[in-house]
Amino acid sequence: MLKIAILAAGKRVREMQKSSGKKILPASLLKKWKDIQNNNTLDVLRLEELESELNQFGQINEAGERIADSNENGLSSFAIGSEETGHSITEGSLTCEDGRQILVFFGNGLKSAINMFVATQVLLGEKPTQTYFTGLARPFPPGYKQTFYTYYVKKKLFYKNSQIWNRLKRSIYQETRQKGINPRLTTFGEEPDMLYIALTSKESERATVFVRNSGTENKIGIHLRGSVKNAAKLKSVGQKCAKVLLSSMKDFENHLYKLEEDICNQ
Repeated sequence: MLKIAILAAGKRVREMQKSSGKKILPASLLKKWKDIQNNNTLDVLRLEELESELNQFGQINEAGERIADSNENGLSSFAIGSEETGHSITEGSLTCEDGRQILVFFGNGLKSAINMFVATQVLLGEKPTQTYFTGLARPFPPGYKQTFYTYYVKKKLFYKNSQIWNRLKRSIYQETRQKGINPRLTTFGEEPDMLYIALTSKESERATVFVRNSGTENKIGIHLRGSVKNAAKLKSVGQKCAKVLLSSMKDFENHLYKLEEDICNQ
């Protein structure tokens, strides 16, 4: 009975190693298998635990193979993204009535949660437990991110090629060039009034400054993104832009502005 059980388990382990390709069986699973081999008595509980872990690894491996097959068929890599506001976004496909497939992007909900679990498992599932959770907490080195908001403004004054829009553009170009950074205006068709300037340093480091009206609140924001190394330079650019907005876009008739002014004068 003992020999039959161990032989069956050994066959399953070998089959799993063969079918997993480049993936290595988890160290905890292999250790459990060696302990069973070295034990002179039949430990049913350990055999059940081994079977359970083999089944789990097999399911993860199959999921990875399905995603790899999708990539080979021309679909995008499976991944997730997130907005500043905390919304998770995942890519999917939708079949139209005429049979065409189009890309769609899904927001929060159960699908996003499931996709996130699958994506992290496929990307980090082979890593040791500590490395796995460290990777989830910090998948890449953090950069510099800061936003300067100006509240209670006349939002209608800011649009592409308006007086304030062009003034901000000139200010950003001047400030960045003085700091050895090359600015380049970028236009987005879905938001043409946004002032978006991509920045590149001599060391090929990239950053960006973009200015846009809020879609939900009475405010306009100067958004700074880049490496920690360039944080001081970007902050200086943002502060200069903030002065332009404060002097040109405040709505002095807004009652909230008047409350803001009273608080600042106290």
